[in-house]
Amino acid sequence: MGDNIIEKYGGLYPFLQTVVEKGKPIIDEFKPNPKFGEALFKTIKEKIKPIEINISGTLTLRSYNSSGVEDLKNILNKFIEQKVNVQYLGAPKYKLSVVSDDYKKAEGVLKKGLDAASSCAEKLRCEFNFNKNE
Repeated sequence: MGDNIIEKYGGLYPFLQTVVEKGKPIIDEFKPNPKFGEALFKTIKEKIKPIEINISGTLTLRSYNSSGVEDLKNILNKFIEQKVNVQYLGAPKYKLSVVSDDYKKAEGVLKKGLDAASSCAEKLRCEFNFNKNE
């Protein structure tokens, strides 16, 4: 069974990640003893965690308008609508983060949020600056 797995997936770790993502049918492809297959699946689910990509950065947001608090709420809601996590760090800084299983998806979500919030900030005449964490 091990040789077949390595031949098909190029290694054990890619196989384990595929089992975590797609479930027991991946193990069943190799026709193991049913008891062994169930024990293997249970062990993999307990021990192997799915891959998570976390992209984050710091947003500096300022408004000098009389409706500044409402302006900031409107801008921050643009991120929340796009499923970007917003965490208050202290005036005027906010931590933005996106967690995904794929880097490009996470980048796309963050970009959509930044685009929407940036255009909103421009309309409301707010200072808007984002620095991505490396």
